[in-house]
Amino acid sequence: MIDEVLKDLGRCVEFGKTDRNSPYPPDLKGQDGADELAKITLETLRIIHQKLGHNITMGAGNILFGLPDRKSLNAAFMALSIFNGLTCPIANPEKITADVRATDLVLGRDEFALRFIEYFQSHQ
Repeated sequence: MIDEVLKDLGRCVEFGKTDRNSPYPPDLKGQDGADELAKITLETLRIIHQKLGHNITMGAGNILFGLPDRKSLNAAFMALSIFNGLTCPIANPEKITADVRATDLVLGRDEFALRFIEYFQSHQ
């Protein structure tokens, strides 16, 4: 499946239908067969980011739909997606900002934890 995504994306780039900043929406929401599709989605993000260097826009709130404690599942999926190359999540900023700040801190993208601390101080 990943090879097909890369071939399709390559054809889009070749024919001028997309560029590094265009969203590419493979249908990998992870709602059915959630465990396998979530892994495929994360691997696809990683490959597109590593091999093509594209910015990646993706809806991030419906992964593993129907399971209990979706807040924790969505937070874990968001962190792993960012780690694998997600640059522009489509989600409610009020619900994901804390998770994004924490992920950036853990990945070494927030020197001295400045943004992380500033965010939490502004919400006390």
